[in-house]
Amino acid sequence: MLATSLASTPGSNAVATPVVLVVGGINLDISAFAAVPLRAGDSVPGQVRYAPGGVGRNVAENLVRLGAAVALVSAVGQDAWGQQLLSHARELGIDVQGIQTPQGQRTATYVCTLDEHGEVLAAVNDMAVLDSLDTEGVLQRLRDVPAHAAVVLDCNLQAQLLHRLVRQCGGTVRCMVDGVSVHKCQRVLPVLEQVHTLKLNGMEAQALTGASVQTVEQAQEAVRALLARGVQRVVITLGAVGVVWGTAEQVVLEPAQPVQVLSATGAGDALLAGLVFADGCGWSTREAVRYGMACAAITLECAQANDPHLNHAQVLQRMAVNH
Repeated sequence: MLATSLASTPGSNAVATPVVLVVGGINLDISAFAAVPLRAGDSVPGQVRYAPGGVGRNVAENLVRLGAAVALVSAVGQDAWGQQLLSHARELGIDVQGIQTPQGQRTATYVCTLDEHGEVLAAVNDMAVLDSLDTEGVLQRLRDVPAHAAVVLDCNLQAQLLHRLVRQCGGTVRCMVDGVSVHKCQRVLPVLEQVHTLKLNGMEAQALTGASVQTVEQAQEAVRALLARGVQRVVITLGAVGVVWGTAEQVVLEPAQPVQVLSATGAGDALLAGLVFADGCGWSTREAVRYGMACAAITLECAQANDPHLNHAQVLQRMAVNH
């Protein structure tokens, strides 16, 4: 199903082929961009855009654009949107054999409103189709993954399935989990000790630790608390401040570089994809986080959740400029 080649090194234009299985959401994104400040109860001029989305799908697209071999496991409805999402994923080069099409289900949809600065103000996701995933079919896809691969899971998955997947990784396959949202990230709590990498934003970290996460110092404490629960590596994004990450050896702030934000949608997915890709190339965590942050910066400057021009050479160039 998937294969790999030799790893590259930081600063090199040589591209490895990391192997990644992504299990998570695929949906249609409907994004409303306000052109002027929003007012409660009133409509304002702006733009409404439709695009392929979903945390798992976004991560998979970014990984493929960087040069990874990626298989995506998810579900879509037997409707026009589902067929469009499948066709788009195939065109990108994503292995979609694990995407199920359960009968009687509608394809997932994510609707968000962004202010005039490109920041997400509110969003609603309809991901019920993922609850119809055939568990044994998903688990079989995981059994086929080689030991050197990484597995990325997002918390859109139904809790029981998420737990079984994390446990099946069993420490032999790198299991990386995206928290997705304050509500959904809590699904990973029972299996934290078997998670290799946990990527969260500040609100999600607060939901998992029960402590405020608004400052760098508070994020660092949250990282330590989650490491104490058994997670091997924790990454917490703090927007324009940067990223706080930690392992048993160290807890570090990587400051963000100034960017011209067009849309914040998808930046966290790009960061995780970059981290996973650099991991697969054998880079240190510090360099992998910086690589992921460069992916996120490039995505922030794009109006779409995925920059169609993202590539390894471009990310290396952004890293060189910023460091």
